[in-house]
Amino acid sequence: MADTKSWFRGLRLAWVIAFLVSIVLLLALQNPLFMCHPNWELFLRELAFALLLASIFGSTVELVQRREFIRLVTEERDELKRDVFLYAYGFNLPDQIREEIRSKVLNTNFYRRDLTLDWEFSLPHEDGLVRVKKHYAYTLINNNDDPASWPFRFVQIGADEPKGAMQSTFHSLRVRRSSGKIDEFKLEAENQGGPHQRAFQTSINMAGHEEVWINYEITHVRRIAGDDNYSSRDMIVGLTRIKLRFPRNSRFEASASCKQKSLIQAPDGDPPYLYSFELTEGMFPHQAVVIGWSKIDGGKEEQRDNSN
Repeated sequence: MADTKSWFRGLRLAWVIAFLVSIVLLLALQNPLFMCHPNWELFLRELAFALLLASIFGSTVELVQRREFIRLVTEERDELKRDVFLYAYGFNLPDQIREEIRSKVLNTNFYRRDLTLDWEFSLPHEDGLVRVKKHYAYTLINNNDDPASWPFRFVQIGADEPKGAMQSTFHSLRVRRSSGKIDEFKLEAENQGGPHQRAFQTSINMAGHEEVWINYEITHVRRIAGDDNYSSRDMIVGLTRIKLRFPRNSRFEASASCKQKSLIQAPDGDPPYLYSFELTEGMFPHQAVVIGWSKIDGGKEEQRDNSN
């Protein structure tokens, strides 16, 4: 990209010089000296007009054509890179799987790094439910040269407990730029798909290759024993941390898994009050981290969080 810009600057300079030389020649031809040399006058006049026309054409029409040509070549090169990857590593995959990889992985502009899920459970209330204050944080990267708008969307689903969705509270969404500026959003819930589902959404504008820190908190109502998923529309890389905090005067068991494998427990855990897990593998879009907790004589409730 830098070489292309440098080449365009050199080309524009050449057209400017040609334009100035043509003007100088046309002015010089007004000198009576050239009346004694009509052949030279004709040659230089034709040369001046040729330079003038070439500079005008080159700085307008041809420049636009060259830029369009370079854009098309760049797009075809990027597409070829993706196809080469698929043909090299996915030649034996079904077409539907190859298309899924192309659309969900190779053509995506955003990914997340170093995801942290930090959940704090309250003591059980008289209604047999607990309040869970959930804190999410990660770095979001725009992996593209061009500015883009990233759609933030958090969906909470309560499968068989309407209170789990209807009593959810979205506290705040904070976006910290590399300059240190922090944008804060207050989001209102949108009911989708009946009383069991609510969504919180907005959009965030990002520059090319910009990295921002995403941080948001939400409180949910859960049963004493239940399961919960977290899945992302974007790819996730780096270290994923899950921390589940329970009151000191309670006894809960908790587990976390991903890709049908139990996550390793981190050394900073202190069961049964703090369960800490880590995942060092990357995750494809919509691969979920599954979290489960239980207490004696607790029922089961299936819940799902989708940060789409």
